Amino acid sequence: MKDFIHNAIANISPTLARNLKDTYASELESYNGNMIPILKQGFGLSIQDTYDFLSKGENLIYEICERELKAVFRGQTNQQLLRMFNEKFKKDEAGKARNWPEVEEAKIKELYD
Repeated sequence: MKDFIHNAIANISPTLARNLKDTYASELESYNGNMIPILKQGFGLSIQDTYDFLSKGENLIYEICERELKAVFRGQTNQQLLRMFNEKFKKDEAGKARNWPEVEEAKIKELYD
C-alpha cells in the first residue's frame, strides 16, 4: 500500500481519492480473506476471536495508511501540483510558455478546469 500511495501522489490525478479508497478496500479484503483460515484453522480461534483480531488489525492498518498518506502529502503534493501546473497550464501543448494576452478567456477557463 505504501508504494501505491507514493506512486499515486507522484502521478496525481482527479481520481486520486477514489483510487486510494478502492485500493485500500481491496488490500484490506485480501488481507482479511487470507487471515481468516489461518486464525480459525491454524490457531483454532472462535468466530468472535477471529473478528476481534481482524478488527484490531484493520484499525492498525488504517492508522499506518493514514500516517503514510499524511507524510506523503506533506512532502510531495505541493511539488507534484506545481509540476502539473507548469506542464498543463503555464505551457502549451508544445511545451512552450503561453503568451497569456493572446489566449482567449474561454481557453483560459478550459485550461483552468
